[in-house]
Amino acid sequence: MLFACSFHNVKNFAYSLKLVGALSVILYGAVAGSAAAESRAYAGAWRGHKKTGGTGVGAVTLISPTWAITAKHLASKKAKTPDKVNVIISFGAGKGNNRQVRKAYLCPGTDIALVQLARPIAGIAPAALCKTRLNKKHGRFRFTFVSRGNGLKVVRNRWGKGNGERIYHSKDAKGQRPGKAGDSGGGWVFEQDAPVPDILFAVIHGGGFGPQPSANRKWIDKTMADSGEKATWLAKPSKKKTTPIISVARAGGIVIKFKGTLQTAITPNGKWRDYKGAKSPLTVTPNGLGKFFRSR
Repeated sequence: MLFACSFHNVKNFAYSLKLVGALSVILYGAVAGSAAAESRAYAGAWRGHKKTGGTGVGAVTLISPTWAITAKHLASKKAKTPDKVNVIISFGAGKGNNRQVRKAYLCPGTDIALVQLARPIAGIAPAALCKTRLNKKHGRFRFTFVSRGNGLKVVRNRWGKGNGERIYHSKDAKGQRPGKAGDSGGGWVFEQDAPVPDILFAVIHGGGFGPQPSANRKWIDKTMADSGEKATWLAKPSKKKTTPIISVARAGGIVIKFKGTLQTAITPNGKWRDYKGAKSPLTVTPNGLGKFFRSR
């Protein structure tokens, strides 16, 4: 049974869907753990082992089956003494996506490193790299913070600006940023709708800034060249306005397709919150709790 709606103004509008049969709730409870957030399985957690000169906790972003990009300050020990430092990176969920780091390569003059995995990662779509060098002419732009150093963290609606070499992350209304120790090496990305990959435009350094891979493209391409793999380079997305659309189908669960930002609330007039990490299509499992969804 299919229910669909579209709207352009979400000021006081919520679209409720009544399901028939075994489900009598108006809408369904959220999925614990958010399967949508795991669509960012390209975000990896870096774990160094103290017994072998450990490199602590941090994050990486997968950019090809055997290559990931991270922060130089995280990878320097592995690069300088590869045989003495054992590092394992975990992508997505499950031990099947754990990989040892074979070697690390440090980019001269900036806090960027590439790491080569001992075995390829299958079944995880890598992120692309932004080929546009972001500077003053691009103004302030919205992006998403993605890191897995302390568990998967996806923070949307962040703002930043570039100077051609670095990106500077703006503080929020409370004077804060979402990053903390362990998030270094993760990425700031422009989210895209599948099948287009998310586009990483900066590596998280810490202190509110991160270097741009686009400023170091020649080094990245040259470092990866002998492996037979290449990073995907895409331009910064245009500011094309998205018309909010939402539709729902019942097929192996509840499938929500949408354009725009998906939001949820307990009541139509309640407090609406962004559904963190949601990417279309999103499958949710009914759990007996009422819930409303909208796109804005």
